Amino acid sequence: MITLQDVIKYLQDRPHMVITEKNPYQADRLMMMLDNEKLAALEQEFNEHPNGIELPNFIWLMKCAISHSPDDKYDLVNGLIKLFFDIDINGDGHMEWAEFTQYIIDAVIGSKDAQLYDARFERDREMTEIEVLDRAYSRKSKRYDALQEHDKSYHKTLIKNILYSQINDNVICLEQNSSILKFYSSDCQERNFQLSPPMDEGKIFILHFHVTDIYIAAVTSDRQFIFWENSYSQRIVKSFKYEVLQTGIWFFPVHNIWITAGADYNIRGWNMKFNDRDQPGEMTKFLSAHMGPITEIVELVSPRMIASASHDGKIKLWDLQDQKLITELKSPQPNTRIVLGLSYNRDYGSNLISYGLEIFINVWCPEVSITRAYIGKLEGHMTLVVACRFIPNSPNCVSIDDRTNIRIWDIRSMSSVQILPNDQPSVVTDICIITRSDRFVNTKQKGPNEEIYPIAVEFNVYYNAFVVLTKIDIRIYDAMSGKLKKVVNELFDDKMQLDISALCFGGRQRKFFVSDNAGLIRQYNMKNGEFLKKVNQHNEIEKSEFANKLANIKKRDTLDISSMIFLHEEKLLISASLDSTIRIYDENDPEESSLIKVFCGGHQNFEILCMAYSLHFTMLATGSGNGQISLWDFETSKLCGVLMGQHSELVALDFADPYPILVSAQGVHINIWGLRQRVLLLRINSLHTFTSLVVFSDITQAPSRIEPLPEFKSPMVEQNKKKGTNIQEEIDQFTKDFQIYDAEKNNNKRRLFVYASDMKGFMHVINVTEFIQRKGIKEEDKQRKNQSYQLKRKDLVDASKSVETFLVQDEKSYQQPQICNLSAVLLRQWAAHTLQIVKINKIKDPISFISSSMDKHFKIWSIKGDLWADVNLTKYGEYNYWKFPYDWVGQKLKDIESVFDQLKKIEKENLTEDDRERIKVRFLMNKYFDKDATEDLNKIIQARYAVPEVQVVTKEKKRLQQSQSQKISLINKPIQEELIKLNQKIKDEMLMRKKLEAPEPVDQPKPPQNQGLIQRLMIAFGDQKEQQQQDIIESNIKKKPKAQKRDLPIIKPQSSSGKMSSQFMRNTQFMLTQLKTRPNTESKKYKYVNDIKYQNGESMRVMKVTTYQNFLKFQSASPQLTVDDNEILKMKCQFYKDMNESYKEIDDENEDLMDEEEKLRSRKSKKIVATSNFLNNAQKNKHKVLKTKNKIFVI
Repeated sequence: MITLQDVIKYLQDRPHMVITEKNPYQADRLMMMLDNEKLAALEQEFNEHPNGIELPNFIWLMKCAISHSPDDKYDLVNGLIKLFFDIDINGDGHMEWAEFTQYIIDAVIGSKDAQLYDARFERDREMTEIEVLDRAYSRKSKRYDALQEHDKSYHKTLIKNILYSQINDNVICLEQNSSILKFYSSDCQERNFQLSPPMDEGKIFILHFHVTDIYIAAVTSDRQFIFWENSYSQRIVKSFKYEVLQTGIWFFPVHNIWITAGADYNIRGWNMKFNDRDQPGEMTKFLSAHMGPITEIVELVSPRMIASASHDGKIKLWDLQDQKLITELKSPQPNTRIVLGLSYNRDYGSNLISYGLEIFINVWCPEVSITRAYIGKLEGHMTLVVACRFIPNSPNCVSIDDRTNIRIWDIRSMSSVQILPNDQPSVVTDICIITRSDRFVNTKQKGPNEEIYPIAVEFNVYYNAFVVLTKIDIRIYDAMSGKLKKVVNELFDDKMQLDISALCFGGRQRKFFVSDNAGLIRQYNMKNGEFLKKVNQHNEIEKSEFANKLANIKKRDTLDISSMIFLHEEKLLISASLDSTIRIYDENDPEESSLIKVFCGGHQNFEILCMAYSLHFTMLATGSGNGQISLWDFETSKLCGVLMGQHSELVALDFADPYPILVSAQGVHINIWGLRQRVLLLRINSLHTFTSLVVFSDITQAPSRIEPLPEFKSPMVEQNKKKGTNIQEEIDQFTKDFQIYDAEKNNNKRRLFVYASDMKGFMHVINVTEFIQRKGIKEEDKQRKNQSYQLKRKDLVDASKSVETFLVQDEKSYQQPQICNLSAVLLRQWAAHTLQIVKINKIKDPISFISSSMDKHFKIWSIKGDLWADVNLTKYGEYNYWKFPYDWVGQKLKDIESVFDQLKKIEKENLTEDDRERIKVRFLMNKYFDKDATEDLNKIIQARYAVPEVQVVTKEKKRLQQSQSQKISLINKPIQEELIKLNQKIKDEMLMRKKLEAPEPVDQPKPPQNQGLIQRLMIAFGDQKEQQQQDIIESNIKKKPKAQKRDLPIIKPQSSSGKMSSQFMRNTQFMLTQLKTRPNTESKKYKYVNDIKYQNGESMRVMKVTTYQNFLKFQSASPQLTVDDNEILKMKCQFYKDMNESYKEIDDENEDLMDEEEKLRSRKSKKIVATSNFLNNAQKNKHKVLKTKNKIFVI
């Protein structure tokens, strides 16, 4: 039998199995199970609860609406609990109908959106990490920056055309009135290669050219067609002349045809037979097109046709198959000016754009309607647009005006997403898109992995994910596998060049807040990354109720938010800004945030760079650029102290709860502050500048101490200390601290460690446990929170005067702190990263921490310095290492415990511990086990309980084989011994009976004193009525007994009356019948009682068996077992079979003791009947009664 501990150990030894979870009741699948009829019924139930329904009611409603098997009940309830908390993102414990329907809409839109952007991915497999990143940035407009690379070569005239050849990564340009095609690399470096037509007579100019993967085609001023190989060779594949001058040439792959625009304003189609170089091309299509020079011809895929533009101001759509005009595109405001060009994008709506001598760009969609294809225009340029092109495989197009101002447009929103101004105007004639590196003209895209490094990493327990903050996006990694699962990059306005600066989770970690360097805070849904609300505005203080105190705040140009903290119980968001203000927002309202407090003046208008909050002391600490730490009593909103160290920037703060200690990192120093006296207790000096730190004050397992690296081996105490200080005494104190630490290292004792990082990428573990013990600092009880009205009252707190007062007091009471070098308190250190470590974040369970570095890595470390994970943001798969030891199985068991709690409320279901364990086993195996894993687990369990082979001599082996071949007796060993004695006595009496011809009657003699327990029980509980019937049977015996088939007792009277012998005979037969028909009393599968009852539950019942044990006046001690119906049926069948076989054996052995009449009566009496009590409900009580003689066996 598989136990819960077997399943847990199997999953813990194979963590890869937990990564893939089979869950048929995920949130999106549950939504798909609801049709319109069920939704209407749910809406009616929701309407009866205007304030929303709670979790038990929601589970009950959804269980009624969703069809499910009884075995899937627990999986369904688990999925419904997850769904409820996903929908109830506000955390009020109630779900409104509006929340429910909005979640359904978002789920449907999300599924359609996934189908749209995952069309090129296989639907039946998990997306790779590169595909996840690609999908995220395919939905977002790309950011482009100016590139310093430019063409340094000399051009005699303007560049007329420029095209990109992806096959060779070449940029090919044609100058005006030139006969040479010049080749450049994609970084604007001229190549030593050119193409030019053969010149027999005079000067020949190339009028237009086109590039494919195989050929480079050109038309010249002498009416010539020339085709070169698209390689670094000047071999001409085909060349011929035509009677009409051609001004443009293009190849359309969908139609598989070459198209030219003639000087006669007509369009021609050509079949170029490249297998015959000397044969000229065959004109197969002719369209009488325009009344002016044709400027551009493009191919449309949907619908399948071509579009042409001309100086006559018209755009026409043509059917090449039938060689006829389909329609002429007309805008609401007809254009009488020339059309300079067209560009078509088959993706994102199959749109066509046109531009001319206008300041806007027209957008057409022939796929929707050919006759009404105009859908709008792109407006934003202040001067004439001279070029516009779609970027392949992107919803973006780029345009440039005659002042060389560049705009990036998103065709989906018909808006400008980026502006690239140019301070050096020049003449622009064409745009070239470099598809391999996504560059155009003189700009390039800033890729999602370029100059990106993790700013901070937080662990989200609810979604089991690590959330990585970068300057441009948020990346979510699965905590089980370490793979990138989602990228949220639509976090700010694309029109503004903003960087993300801070991140924190909201209530119950279902939401998160992000801030940017413009001082704006936004809230997003953690599950799908959707925008929820704006928290603040730039002019929020001016519009607040305490705007009359605005004069106390000094306005700054920078509004960058350096840190954010969310208090879950109070639902308050605290932000610290570089404008030297601390702002507190009330987040009780899910729709709108409210600014309730502003702290200013606490840092003498210096920038606030770091912040920390103590839940134990309800205290807020903020550090600024002048080295000052301000302590705020959060409940009273008052400044309660100022700590002044060196005049350098503070980079990190952390409280050491429950000790009244604050630790700060400042330059090359780490300072240990006492909060009660507001004094500096210890200053730790280092050679490298510290960048971040975290404090662990609840560690009981101490890491081993190792020798510091050579560069950190400095004296424990500096020599240039204040006179009068005994340096040797301090050195001895720190040395003694190390000795105490080594001696008590294995004790289960609370310790205080500081984990600090520096600019060189080193991680340092600092022990201050023994130091604070020497200072007499002890743990303090948690401060009791008071429901203060002051906390929620809106106010602007100006602490500038309080700061001056505290600074004067601290200067008077200044005490020289104890100073030591890092080696005096350093336990261990290691090179964690190759570049500067930016941030350290704590993980509560398991106790560990995360380091983020500018080397684009974030790593997870144990408190002993063991590496658990190493992830590079720019590389995927085998480049990353992941061994994060989280108890995933334990978390799933907590989920099923919550399911038990909810079912107890809904169905009053009270499960025993055995039932709970069985359900947990099935729950885990349904989620993570397949057929092979189940078989493997069964083999492991069988091997565990298998008897090992023992090497014995041949004789012993034979004896073991003989003993194993014997039939296993169902009789208990104590009873079996008594029966052996009884059989021996019976044999002796039979020998005596043969010798006695006429035995003398005996009047109820007392049984021998040495009789066994069974004999005494049979005599003591005899049945007089049955005894009389047995006496009649014995008196009719005439035949002598035959040879016994088995060693069974046969008793005949010792005297004429035969009372004692007949009683022994009767009771012996009964005992043998009971021992062979009744299951072993030690069995755990039955309980023998007098009736059959049922237990509440689905497809489960309690089986109880009634036997004739009341004859012996005692009941079996076998426990009750709950089994499935199929198991009951198997047990019944086996019980009947064993019972009939045992009766057959007994009757055959005792057949000689009966006459013919008795045999016939005995055989007829054995049959299976059903009593009237059981037949009253034949549908439910499918049980039978075996009735033989006077004994009834009921199952």
